Amino acid sequence: MVPLKDIVPAAQNNINTRFILLDKGIVKTTTTTSSQAQNKTCLALVADETAAVHFQLWGNECDAFEPGDIVQLSNGIFSYCRNNLLLRAGKRGKIEKVGEFLMAYVETPNLSEIRWVPDPNNSKKYIQEAVISPHSLYGYPNHLVRNQNRRPHMRLSMQSSVYISSSPKTVEHEPTKMAEIKADTSHHQSLIVSEPDVSDPKPSKSKRLASLDIFRGLTVSLMILVDDAGGEWPVIGHAPWNGCNLADFVMPFFLFIVGMSIALSLKRIPDQFVAVKKVILRTLKLLFWGLLLQGGYSHAPDKLTYGVDMKELRWCGILQRIALAYLVVALIEIVSRGAETKDMAPGTFSIFKLYYWHWLVAGCVLVIYFAVIYGTYVPDWQFTVQDRERTDYGKSYTVACGVRGKLDPPCNAVGYIDREVLGISHMYQRPAWKRSKACTENSPYAGPFRNDAPSWCRAPFEPEGIVSSISAILSAIIGVHFGHGHPARLKHWVPTGCALLALGIILHFSHAIPSNKQLYTFSYVCITSGVAALVFSAFYLMINIASLQVDIWSIRYLFLPLEWIGMNAMLVYVMAAEGILAGFVNGWYYKDPHNTLVYWIQKHVFVEVWHSRRVGILLYVLFAEILFWGIVAGVLHRLGIYWKL
Repeated sequence: MVPLKDIVPAAQNNINTRFILLDKGIVKTTTTTSSQAQNKTCLALVADETAAVHFQLWGNECDAFEPGDIVQLSNGIFSYCRNNLLLRAGKRGKIEKVGEFLMAYVETPNLSEIRWVPDPNNSKKYIQEAVISPHSLYGYPNHLVRNQNRRPHMRLSMQSSVYISSSPKTVEHEPTKMAEIKADTSHHQSLIVSEPDVSDPKPSKSKRLASLDIFRGLTVSLMILVDDAGGEWPVIGHAPWNGCNLADFVMPFFLFIVGMSIALSLKRIPDQFVAVKKVILRTLKLLFWGLLLQGGYSHAPDKLTYGVDMKELRWCGILQRIALAYLVVALIEIVSRGAETKDMAPGTFSIFKLYYWHWLVAGCVLVIYFAVIYGTYVPDWQFTVQDRERTDYGKSYTVACGVRGKLDPPCNAVGYIDREVLGISHMYQRPAWKRSKACTENSPYAGPFRNDAPSWCRAPFEPEGIVSSISAILSAIIGVHFGHGHPARLKHWVPTGCALLALGIILHFSHAIPSNKQLYTFSYVCITSGVAALVFSAFYLMINIASLQVDIWSIRYLFLPLEWIGMNAMLVYVMAAEGILAGFVNGWYYKDPHNTLVYWIQKHVFVEVWHSRRVGILLYVLFAEILFWGIVAGVLHRLGIYWKL
């Protein structure tokens, strides 16, 4: 990699370098007279720790890169384009995003502001004469450059920010304290001036955010782990009621990731109508797959049957909740884009002020949720056991309530509204509360009901119900905050995550608002969103720091299986977490339906080897499921095969 201070103007694509994109100007659209085709161009300011230079983005590059992106240029060209000395990819070059924000840089000298004059000893060559200005015009805050004579095509607004360096020395950008840099006229460079053809440069494709893919892959892997090993390890399964076990982080993690993905994907769709159309279509796809996989139609992997009685179709589920949160938050993101104040000065609460519409909606969601759960009167109610595998199938029970504002299992407003709106036969028949101490002596394991178990232990409950799904929108809104590209986000992520986590813990242990996944309480939102913020921040820092080292894959190798799963999350979720592949394999049995390849591997390769069913099942899930699907997703990635909604 060549440092920017060593690049020399030439009519050749021979520059390989890496830099951070500091600021980006207005996108211009021009029409060529020959083909009447429209080309987009955008002037940017880029820098590394040695110098700065003006960089020209062309076509799709204008939308694919944002300030703060660390960009790698291969076979670039540094020459005059329309009387401006610019660095760019050109026809034969390529630029790609390799990280964000973790890079030291300086803004002077700016190589595009160097004046080149003919060499007195060789008229065919040029040498550096002087630096036009010792400071880059972009380095000053707006109030310091009001009287500067700035060229119209370079109207960029650069805020004075601090960028964290991955090296021991941190470079701080303090434009008002920069020492003047004198031109080194003794360092002559040769130049043969030629105007290259840049009419049709090769556009670059936007690069995936590896840390987000890894986080998504981790979340899908956790879902597989808790679904298939949670029965043997209750500590990783869902908490029976209040509390927060490992499984209780999966849904908020998904919603947090959905929020981040909304911010990252919709910014590349400037047309509002196209964006709304895409959001609605994806919402419908999520609803379809949610009803198909969790509505009762699929009985995989344990039962070799399919089909559901429409009178018992489960309306709600994981994908349905994600669809609701995605629809609401994406529409807010699209509608509010024009209302955002892009030139707001940096400050402690700048991000919250910049995206105030999101937080206003979050406040409204919170008010509605509190009003419903604490203000709704819950009367006595009756139910009939719908589970045909139960000995008391068809028996009716009565639950006494007649209260308001309770958050206990039988008499909360969340369950009451679901029973009234969805219908009790359309709710989840095996809620986690059946493993509570009030219901079974085997708690926290599943087991037969106690003789004195209250009647509500046998009742259904919808953990992804209507009111709790409204509260779940908060997790996606917090994720959007983390997905927005903003120069100050590194200073906000960790404090925001810690503050949310601390607030949730205080609310839970002070018994003000217990953490409860079934009700999706506010303390639960704070705890899980705070943990999601810290986990993602850790991945983000590790992966981006690794990308700046000599061995770019030194740390990333450890997370490749998770990254591959994250790239094909929908496929792995359907085939593994929902057991579709296992159900297909179980359909090929020998003599007995339980004598299948899946059961044989569990028993002979894992359980009997470790002489423990608990340990064997755990290792089976980790290696025969999660690692297996990581490898499969890696192969699909190599083939360029992805399942996207």
